[in-house]
Amino acid sequence: MLKKKNHQDEAYTVCFKRIRHSFRNRIQNLELNCQFHTSHPDPAPWKCRK
Repeated sequence: MLKKKNHQDEAYTVCFKRIRHSFRNRIQNLELNCQFHTSHPDPAPWKCRK
């Protein structure tokens, strides 16, 4: 379980980095990138949300 959580956390971090980069380029791109992260409990409404 710990390994699973760690893996998700890593993916979430990548999503965060992608959001910053996407924010500059295109918000739509970040939406597509974070679409599969909708399952993750995002703390903010603008963070990795569909």
